[in-house]
Amino acid sequence: MCHSRSLQDNPKDGGHRPSASEKERSKAEFGADRLTFVIGLNPTLNVLEVRAKGEINSDNARQIARRVCEFAAKHDCYRVLFDYKQTYVTESILSIYENPARMEQEGLTRAMRLAVCYEQDEQKHRFWETVFRNRGYMARVFNNEDDALQWLMDAERY
Repeated sequence: MCHSRSLQDNPKDGGHRPSASEKERSKAEFGADRLTFVIGLNPTLNVLEVRAKGEINSDNARQIARRVCEFAAKHDCYRVLFDYKQTYVTESILSIYENPARMEQEGLTRAMRLAVCYEQDEQKHRFWETVFRNRGYMARVFNNEDDALQWLMDAERY
């Protein structure tokens, strides 16, 4: 289960709520070469959400992976939704094939469940899914965010 570690008691309902500083830390914006992305924790669904805009290339993918792995460890959350609907892929097929090894160097593990939503570059996204699944990762691509979230939530191990 994915959860925040710094919680405060909520005296009204006896439950917990994130502190102001935790809310600040559970979402962060980053910039890379021709790419911006935001990573945040969706506490309702217990899913990390990555919303990106711009170019996806091997360097940018590594930076996203590094930040996602940091957030995953910090929040003990290993289900990740990548919203790549406003991105375009400039990686070659060979680079996509080599992608899992580069992502492992950034901390990506097979315990993570990865769902990617896209609107363009279908062939490259489908190839990415095939490569990652063949290497033992729980990874799927979708052109509908609801389907992606359903797949993430249906995971038996979570």
